[in-house]
Amino acid sequence: MKYQPLLILLLFMSSPCLSAGSEDLANKVKQLEKELKTVRALNENLTNQLDKKDKENNNKRNHNFVQVYRDQLLQLRKLTHKNKTALSVLLLLVEKMNKQNSLIISQNTMIKILGKSRQTISKSINILKNEKFIDIVKVGSANAYIINANVFWQHSQIMKDKTAIFTATVFAVGEEQEEKYFENWEGVKLKSLPVLDL
Repeated sequence: MKYQPLLILLLFMSSPCLSAGSEDLANKVKQLEKELKTVRALNENLTNQLDKKDKENNNKRNHNFVQVYRDQLLQLRKLTHKNKTALSVLLLLVEKMNKQNSLIISQNTMIKILGKSRQTISKSINILKNEKFIDIVKVGSANAYIINANVFWQHSQIMKDKTAIFTATVFAVGEEQEEKYFENWEGVKLKSLPVLDL
């Protein structure tokens, strides 16, 4: 151990065989005890930082890949024969989903990306929902698509089975936004803070 000589020195200095009246020696012992306490606190802080860094690295390791269960490949092949656009929509959702297997994306965006009609995209989404590849949660007027974690997943196996609350990646195109979002606000300065009066 790194601090053994220091501990031995402390034990030796606190030994009753040393003169009890030596004030200088007592001050040195107190100083060493203080320094030891500081070193222990720094060591604990460093250990906590290393643990945090390890956790972050583990999360990054699972960042840019998607896994699929082998027994689901047959279902994906069947989907290809049933409706190729449905498979394209599914792969788009999987490509853009976050670690909780969710994504908010409009049908207009899917139409632009995949070059298909609204009716074709809508039909494909219904097929995916009926075949249990996706589920749809309404978020106001938008749809959040949740990709079945028993088919595709991006996070660790342990997390995928325990995640109930999710965040969604929002994927939008500028053409869908109202014109007010494209105004030039760089020169506008806030004169006062808005106050909510209750």
